[in-house]
Amino acid sequence: MKVYPVPFSTKEEDKLIFNLSTKQSLIIGASVILALITAGLLTAILQTQMLFCLPIGLPVIFVGVILAMKKIEISGCEMTTGDYLFYRYKYSQRKRHYLTQRGEGETKWYF
Repeated sequence: MKVYPVPFSTKEEDKLIFNLSTKQSLIIGASVILALITAGLLTAILQTQMLFCLPIGLPVIFVGVILAMKKIEISGCEMTTGDYLFYRYKYSQRKRHYLTQRGEGETKWYF
């Protein structure tokens, strides 16, 4: 009897840090880095200590966590908010084909 290798399930992502997937870790990490850069720039502009400017970055981190962790259900499909916004953007950038009327019986395709 032959043995055939069966691939692992690809429906779930591998967990990396704190039981977060790789994509979630990257989104949250990028938001933390962006928050620190924002606080650093504000520190340089206001010429104050970094500790006083760190709360300015909290909304950026909050948005990153929402994009990575919050799951929404659209048309029976459950996905994260970040994935939904990405797919929605890709859909809005697709080329559309419109059929317009140009009088009695004449149609013209626009690409």
